Amino acid sequence: MTSSIKKNVFYDLQFGFRPKYSTTQSLIDITEKIKTALDQKLYSCAVFVDFQKAFDTVNHAILLSKLENYGIRGAILDWFKSYLSNRKQFVSVNGFNSESLIMKHGVPQGSVLGPLLFLIYINDLHNAIQYSTTYHFADDTNLLATNQDFKKLQKNLNSDLKSLYKWLLANKISLNETKTELVIFRKPGWKKPTTKIKINGCRIVPTSYVKYLGIYLDEFLNGSAHCEQLSTKLGRANGMLAKTRYHLKNYPEHIKTLYYSIFSSHMTYGCQTWGQTDNKHFKRIEVLQNNAIRIINFSPSKNDSVTPLYKISEILKLRDHITMLNILFVHDFINQKLPICLQNMFKLRKNLHSQGTRFAKSGKLYEPRVGSKNYGFDSMKLKCIKQWNEFLDFYPETDFTKINRPTLQKKVTNHFLNLY
Repeated sequence: MTSSIKKNVFYDLQFGFRPKYSTTQSLIDITEKIKTALDQKLYSCAVFVDFQKAFDTVNHAILLSKLENYGIRGAILDWFKSYLSNRKQFVSVNGFNSESLIMKHGVPQGSVLGPLLFLIYINDLHNAIQYSTTYHFADDTNLLATNQDFKKLQKNLNSDLKSLYKWLLANKISLNETKTELVIFRKPGWKKPTTKIKINGCRIVPTSYVKYLGIYLDEFLNGSAHCEQLSTKLGRANGMLAKTRYHLKNYPEHIKTLYYSIFSSHMTYGCQTWGQTDNKHFKRIEVLQNNAIRIINFSPSKNDSVTPLYKISEILKLRDHITMLNILFVHDFINQKLPICLQNMFKLRKNLHSQGTRFAKSGKLYEPRVGSKNYGFDSMKLKCIKQWNEFLDFYPETDFTKINRPTLQKKVTNHFLNLY
């Protein structure tokens, strides 16, 4: 490998198979950009592109050419060529094996190098896109375009989709036009514009919501679509908890583990993207969590306050859990543990001027002005800033920027439990 290869060669908005990158961070970056655009009275339009068996259709010659372009040459490149060549596959069912076939395309899935090679293969896709922001999580790709003039937005997006299709043809990746989805994000009072957006001659009909990385993103970004799906799943989880708890009555810790595995894991995934706004959709999930806490504590009455049961169980309410995640997110920002695309999300007050004021020394964040409630004040960014600053006020003698993450998480958890 030559010395010409550099660090951070991967595209900043590729969130798959990389340290410090996750699905949650990808969702946060996308939804916050959309909310910022809506707060500034801009239209946002996202196309969620579906590739057909992208991992299985990687062209080996093109991949080797791209590896060489990134500085992998000589013996190392020959090693990769040998690694990809003459690989065979067969199917085995009940002891009967099919004929072996040579794999002429694709990266070895289930291997350590497979995901890395695929990231290299699509790493230059964003260079073909001129007007939109390209997001990747492995092969999950979407284009996000914003503009005050929807006609101009549509023109730019159509141009980018043509360029995307040309890139796919050049790199021999197939597109599934019928599964490619389009969402126009807008404020509730805005009229839904007429669209004529196409890819490969196939018109993409706008939908009111789309499932992306396990979260349902609706056109108003108010969490309605996700909470609708989530409430059904959590209702089933409560049914399972109610049936199972009697078998574990003498093992309260096992009941709690079951709660975390079949209820809490679904409820808390991606909650920072859909749970910042206090609306009727969010309150449905709160009611279901209250029911779950009553079930695991064998509480017979719904008339009694559920808050003491949270304290007994040492479980945070969803609202407080989101606040904890927001505070930890700021801590990750201050300690430079976030992806590159999120490293400019906040500003420390001490970096705004050279004067050592009391607020600057405390590690507080600067709070920018916003234009609306749902997309400004209730954005994750503003909630993080407010909740971090408020938490510092509770403990003015503690420098939370210098303690480790697990200690901070425990501190925030105990803070809320003591308030119950």
